[in-house]
Amino acid sequence: MTSYFLPRDYDAVSYLIVACVAAPLFYLISEATAVGIGISRKTSFAMIASILAFFVNAMLNYLLIPSLGAGGAAIATVIAFFVFFVLRTEASCYLWHPFPRFKIYIISIFYILLTTVMVVQKSQVEYLFIAWIILFLITMALFHKRIKASFIYLRTRLKN
Repeated sequence: MTSYFLPRDYDAVSYLIVACVAAPLFYLISEATAVGIGISRKTSFAMIASILAFFVNAMLNYLLIPSLGAGGAAIATVIAFFVFFVLRTEASCYLWHPFPRFKIYIISIFYILLTTVMVVQKSQVEYLFIAWIILFLITMALFHKRIKASFIYLRTRLKN
């Protein structure tokens, strides 16, 4: 699939794409969930989250790169950004307004685990796409109310 978007020289590392996309995705989600840090004007919490995520990334890079190479770096980065996301979200809930987040964390952990399997096995697991589909369906089931509300909102906005 990546051969449509990347040159042939990059086919050997196509298994890293999911991991490389996951890190900025966790950053994006953390921007939305960490609003309370800015509103409460306690930005030191954001700095602490950044420093802790940096140390997690450095430690995991040290442990994983010798055995997994670029895959280890990708896994370390995904986990570090997940830690960053959790720390900022928890700080925001502590400082401003708590909201339910258990489902987000659990689903994210499963996505990280599946991404890790994909990177470690270099996408050689025969039916890995089935696991992705199942995880997507579980996500849709867990967040069905929010998805339905979003579709209703979009439909009303598009009609106007």
